[in-house]
Amino acid sequence: LTFIAYVLGGPAPRQVKKWRSADVPIMKMGVSQEAINHNMANVIMPALKDYGLLKALFMLGEDGSALKRFLELVVEDGDIVLYGCNGGPHIVSSLEELIKIILEHGLCTTLYVISLIPQIRGAPSLPIVIDANDNTMKQIDMHQTLMYILEAATENGIPGQIFGGVGDGAPFIRKETRALQAHQGTPAEK
Repeated sequence: LTFIAYVLGGPAPRQVKKWRSADVPIMKMGVSQEAINHNMANVIMPALKDYGLLKALFMLGEDGSALKRFLELVVEDGDIVLYGCNGGPHIVSSLEELIKIILEHGLCTTLYVISLIPQIRGAPSLPIVIDANDNTMKQIDMHQTLMYILEAATENGIPGQIFGGVGDGAPFIRKETRALQAHQGTPAEK
């Protein structure tokens, strides 16, 4: 672990053990503005404060990985929530609604993660978006997600500090990465 942490520039193994033994803030899944705002305010900002990274510059990193198709029903805050269908998570109130959601939305095949990457050696990358879908993310979807991230960064006190991005090479990711690298200021200034 020490070798991997050094080579990849990630956190030290003792820090990872500390994280695993502590309560971890809950991230919301999906690319909605609500989920991204929640994750920025309740997960990312506390971590940036803990690490003294509030004045750092950041890049965004994106990657998608194949998923085994799987549905899961979870009770959250008194609601029954369905994970594993596109456009989710979905709140389900009946068996008929569950079947309708599955048939209309289909099952997820890909897990996308977008992380905030501080440009400081040894600083941890922090996931801000976790989204499962059927690998149908398009450029307009990625653009909207990036705008939500930039707006959330501005609302939480780190405006203009995200200056670029890296991805897996998909053409629409490369195009959005170029747009992000040309970005200056906040979305509100545009």
